[in-house]
Amino acid sequence: MPLDIVSFDHPLRSRGRARSMPEGVTVAEIVANAGIEPRFMADVQVTLSRGLHVSVVPMDMWGRVRPREGTHILVTPRVEGPAAGLLLSAILPSAASYVAGTLFGLASGTLGYSLAYAAVTIVGSLLVNALIPPPVKPDQSAEDSN
Repeated sequence: MPLDIVSFDHPLRSRGRARSMPEGVTVAEIVANAGIEPRFMADVQVTLSRGLHVSVVPMDMWGRVRPREGTHILVTPRVEGPAAGLLLSAILPSAASYVAGTLFGLASGTLGYSLAYAAVTIVGSLLVNALIPPPVKPDQSAEDSN
C-alpha cells in the first residue's frame, strides 16, 4: 500500500499537491520529490501522522526515517523567524487602513482616520517585535554583555 503525501511548494500558497509514493522511501526522498522551491528548502517541515499519533521529523533524521504503510505525510515550508516578522510588518498598513476606515467608519484624510491608522500601526509594530524579535547581529550581543 502506498504512502499518502500532501506537499505545498510555497509557504504562502494554499494549493497542496496530493500524491502517493511506495513504502520504503526515506523522508529525504519524499522531500526531494515534493517540488518545493529551492529557496524554501531550509525551512521545510515534515509531519508524519498515523491514527492519533503525530510527529515532526527533524531535518537531520530525514535520510534515516522510512514511513510505514498507512502513514500520512505533510511536507510544507514554514514561515517563521525574520520572514514571519517581515510578512506581518508588510500587512500592518493594510490592516490599519481596514480598521480605521471599515471598522471605525472614519473617512480617509480626516484627523480621526489618521490617529486610528497611526495607533494600529504603532501597536501592531510593537506586537510583531514582541512576538517575533528582530534578529540580533553577533557583534551587538557581545558588546551589550560587556
